[in-house]
Amino acid sequence: MKSFLANSACNGRPPKNLRARKYRSRPKLVQRMMSERDVARFLVAPQGYGKTMLALEYASVVSNFANTFWVNCQSPCFLRDLDGGVVASTLSLLGGRGSLAIFEDVPFLGDGRAETFSRDIDTLLSDGWEVVVTATPVADSLGDLQKDRICIASKDLLIDADEIDSAGSAGFGDCDRIASFVWGTDRDADALLQGLKTAGTPAELTLVEFVMLVLGEGSIEEVFSIVKGMRKDTLRLLEECYPHLGIDLIEERFKARSMPIGKIAKACHASIGRTVEGATASNRDALVSRLADLLVRHGMWQRSCDLMATLCSRKKRAPWIENVQDDFVRAGFPACIQELFESSGLDGASLSSGMALAAARRLHLLQDSAKSAYFAARVLDRPDAAACQRIEAALLVDECAEGKQRRTAQLVLEGDACSGVAAQDSGLHCAARARLLEEKDLEGALGALESCSGESLQQPVLLEVARAARLARDVESGRKRERDPKALHRRANALVARAIALCEKKSEPTVYEALLHEAVGFEAVSNANLSRRRKVERILSGLNAQREEARAKRVLSDLPPNVVPLRAASAQIPLLHVRLFGGMEVRMGGEVVDEKAFQKHKATTLLAILVLHRGKEVPRSELLDVLWPDTSSEKSVNSFYSLWSLLRRALVDERGTCPYLAKHQKSYMVDAHFVKSDVEEFESICRMLTFEEPEAETWMEAFARLEEDFACGLLPSESSNAYIARLRERFKTRLADVYVTAADRLCDVDEPRAALWFAQAALDRFEKREDAFCALMRAQMSTGQRSLAMGTFFECKRFMKEDLGMDPSERIMRLHRRLLDEANGGSLVSA
Repeated sequence: MKSFLANSACNGRPPKNLRARKYRSRPKLVQRMMSERDVARFLVAPQGYGKTMLALEYASVVSNFANTFWVNCQSPCFLRDLDGGVVASTLSLLGGRGSLAIFEDVPFLGDGRAETFSRDIDTLLSDGWEVVVTATPVADSLGDLQKDRICIASKDLLIDADEIDSAGSAGFGDCDRIASFVWGTDRDADALLQGLKTAGTPAELTLVEFVMLVLGEGSIEEVFSIVKGMRKDTLRLLEECYPHLGIDLIEERFKARSMPIGKIAKACHASIGRTVEGATASNRDALVSRLADLLVRHGMWQRSCDLMATLCSRKKRAPWIENVQDDFVRAGFPACIQELFESSGLDGASLSSGMALAAARRLHLLQDSAKSAYFAARVLDRPDAAACQRIEAALLVDECAEGKQRRTAQLVLEGDACSGVAAQDSGLHCAARARLLEEKDLEGALGALESCSGESLQQPVLLEVARAARLARDVESGRKRERDPKALHRRANALVARAIALCEKKSEPTVYEALLHEAVGFEAVSNANLSRRRKVERILSGLNAQREEARAKRVLSDLPPNVVPLRAASAQIPLLHVRLFGGMEVRMGGEVVDEKAFQKHKATTLLAILVLHRGKEVPRSELLDVLWPDTSSEKSVNSFYSLWSLLRRALVDERGTCPYLAKHQKSYMVDAHFVKSDVEEFESICRMLTFEEPEAETWMEAFARLEEDFACGLLPSESSNAYIARLRERFKTRLADVYVTAADRLCDVDEPRAALWFAQAALDRFEKREDAFCALMRAQMSTGQRSLAMGTFFECKRFMKEDLGMDPSERIMRLHRRLLDEANGGSLVSA
């Protein structure tokens, strides 16, 4: 039981897991900790606030880590020793007066354990020790027991004005003045989100924090509407101890630190369901849908779709999409809701006419004619589609399709559907008449639209007015012949001005108002105030940007797979780098993916197998044989699907998607455009040493790289998988081949000293290879080390006779004879 505490001794060096970490000096806080060294100092704040780095600086300043014990309280061994009552007594035996004990990340302790720990602290203090404790606010259970303590809390740890200036930043609010945000990397900032899944945190508190981080900002009333029965005490605790949430109980509002939805989802994907059920009577899908509704109300269109895509189940997305899709289109954000629609698998035969027509509208706005016509044609094919839906779908098909589909659409416009809907929707009737007339009689088409009553000028009639205005503009510009083009243009502008005037009766402009302006220009009809005009311009600018992005994606999808640079440049996806030699490490965009994210060891094995195939498809049957060689087919298939889903969740990027893994029917692969590994670098170095011209300095750098990063072997801890074991031996053999080849080639160009390094490493690591003995003997002879060369020969001869029962090869015998015959050991030796 004493070994855990004994191993916590720093012995003059920082703890192993912190040796590579650099801290920013915080002299004011260190001075405060040093003001009373005979009482316990508590650093109490959420993760990411710099508690550990402050404790690290204090230990460095006070003792330079001599007589310092850094106790990891998240280890179960700490609770074991605490329950055994040996913490203080063991530490007292290991260190004396003046020693420093740092209890890092103390978990929540029940009453009994808290009293025991408090007595241990008092015992150490009475023995002349210094004690520092770090904990999160919800785990700080010793406040009432250690009344004389110095407590440095969350707000004390916020970066002050002087520190912000030194960081080169200004204008930070309280929610931004967190150490990991100002000084840390993305990985440090992500640590704050780990609090969402910390064991022992009350479900209500976790849920409120999750809601505020998702919404970003809003009113406390909105949070109450989500978390029913939320207690005031919870809000007061969050306001005092969680400044990154930016809670202001006087104004009853909050403005939290902005966090990408993908990162929030990744941190709490596995636990949020249990949290919701523990704090409310709701479930995860219902909570996510309500939060997405609030984001839509706040105009955070993309964020709402990101939330639904990452945390709501697919079958629950369709009702939400159907409820809000028109709001997205009116606001000018068709792209994000269309992406959510497509990612949800809502392209099946069961798609309703309303959903299909809405998809066709969005794609028409994004200028994707082929897809728009596809969904609109689906509406025409459905006998249960309403007459007004068929008319609108026919208008879209007529504009976006060719050939048979367009003729079908024109028959719908000409047929009974027009007269049938006329009594219910005169606007659609006028739009259909205008479309039928526009090719031969644009004047008549304008007349049909002019006959619309004001109430009828709604979408899609507004789109038809904009279309007619563009046609009239083409006529005036001379691209089409017409009897009186200027008169047509004036009539079209007047019609558009009338439509815009009706649109301006609404408080906020819509995408339809923007498209009308786009058709004729602002100067032609606009009487709007400057503020409204700017809003319309923003809608048009945003829509054009979405169109460009959608067009780029279409071009990208049509490219052959070997066009790597354009794909990588257009995708803007962080590179995933997988290290396999010496142990697995996965980095996404330069940041290490926590191994806990994979949950199961076989998930990392699956990733390794796919990476080793370097972007080539691997049949599912082959993967099953490798991962579960002794398991029945049906059981292994079910296990594989579970493992595949787990791996995809572990590799979700900031957008909540997994672009690194791909599935093609019954085969699986990594996308080589976005996934790289050290295997590729290993192969590149091997090719250089085998085929390129020898250059001693460059090759010695390559040798150092091989020794440092690749000599430990492929996934050395993966001992149970036969496939990985075979590959490990194959790479080991290749490394030996490269060492021997490089040594011989360096001797060929009279660089024997560099050759010695390669040859000696080959023999040290792969002692049962005759060619390694030959390479070393030749290098030794070339550098004048004749006695060593003779010893190498006799060692090879013994190995060949005793271990293999064979005579040495003619090559090494030739080297031996030359060694005996030649006296000039510095001359070039060839074999």
